[in-house]
Amino acid sequence: MSSRTVAASASMRSRTRGTSSPKNSAATESRPRGRPREISEDERRRRLIAVAEKVFVEQGYGATSMDEIAQDAGMSKKTLYQLFDTKEALFAAVITDRMRALGEGAEQGAGARPLKDVVVDYLCEAARFILSPRHVALFRVLIGEAWRAPGMAQAFDNACAGRGKSVLARWLAQEVEAGRLDLEDPVQAAGMLFGMVVGEPHHRMLMGEGRPPSREAIEARVREAVDIFLQGAQRR
Repeated sequence: MSSRTVAASASMRSRTRGTSSPKNSAATESRPRGRPREISEDERRRRLIAVAEKVFVEQGYGATSMDEIAQDAGMSKKTLYQLFDTKEALFAAVITDRMRALGEGAEQGAGARPLKDVVVDYLCEAARFILSPRHVALFRVLIGEAWRAPGMAQAFDNACAGRGKSVLARWLAQEVEAGRLDLEDPVQAAGMLFGMVVGEPHHRMLMGEGRPPSREAIEARVREAVDIFLQGAQRR
């Protein structure tokens, strides 16, 4: 082989090594540089709760595994158990997260407006929340599995109905103390008023009968229930 041929071959190999294919070049450019972004514990909790709610609703409580939730959330099982030590605790966190903001606005303005207006606003918000398809789906999960996991049922009741009734009970107790209402047991009365608003429509939705009531229908039911309740409870 001549020296000219050897030189040309070496030059070609050099150019080939220095040129990457379009595919490799695109992969290099798209690959993120540096270490992956660290996410906070709060962000991990939010992601796990969101994924868990979806899986619980789609597959049911009993069929859902903690391994699957961790995998779908893109986290290790160790990380999941560091934040939620049992499946019941994770389900309770799903419910609590849904209830977290309920009534915050109404509670902030409770002292500056008439009780009737505050109660109507709060119950409208609570009814829209409880009668939403998303919440009804979670409630069906609870009904199907509560006998196997009574702690889950208790957590749901404390986070959902318990919170809803406790807010009302506190307002009613204040009105009793001020002499404007005549109630022997504000906590029991709060449960009765709450049931008047959501009991029947919630039962129908759980049975799969009809669509969620409109905002207008909810408000009309709430106002009628509050009127009936306050007329019976006013001090005479």
